Amino acid sequence: MVEDHTKVIEELKQAAAKANMDTATELPRKGKKAQEKLAKLSGPEFDRAYAKMTINDHRNEVKEFEREAHKGNAPEVKEFAAKSLATHQEHLKQAEALEDINH
Repeated sequence: MVEDHTKVIEELKQAAAKANMDTATELPRKGKKAQEKLAKLSGPEFDRAYAKMTINDHRNEVKEFEREAHKGNAPEVKEFAAKSLATHQEHLKQAEALEDINH
């Protein structure tokens, strides 16, 4: 999953650059809060919280990528979203399986 995310981020940066769009350079506030919360947990508590956050994040990503792939204005970003959507859907399935393991 980490390798896929790293690849997707690089591809997004390239698509955004072609469309003359900026990309975020740091983690959003919500991401920082999640990171801080996870840093305070360990063991099964960490596993459950991580699984829940991962599922929520991937559900949101799938929705955003679907929306961009179908209704996006910048052709480069729209194409990127359509190409990357399957990866995000697979990650959502993996995250849901991870949650099943932790229950």
